[in-house]
Amino acid sequence: MKIAILVSGFPPHFIGGAETQAHGMAKALSKAGHDVTVLTRAVPGASETEKREGFLIKRFKVSKYPILRLISHIRSSLREIGKLRPDLLVCIMARPNGFVGSI
Repeated sequence: MKIAILVSGFPPHFIGGAETQAHGMAKALSKAGHDVTVLTRAVPGASETEKREGFLIKRFKVSKYPILRLISHIRSSLREIGKLRPDLLVCIMARPNGFVGSI
């Protein structure tokens, strides 16, 4: 099954409950034989795509301005989901990712 996990930040650049949960889920699902892609925000110095522990990480750009960050996050994640066309989308946290999942 092709699974996408949408999370705003991802280790090692972001460490917290949501990030740790997304990482553990991606690792376990890929180990179970699923095609897993983590969609997350870009960070300076990190590559746009990265293969790690059996899953793919795709980082998308968002605005550096806080007021526009939410809008650009929604737009960019929807674009990436459209390209990927996963069988299952897991959205970590209600805002903004749960909103993206509801669309």
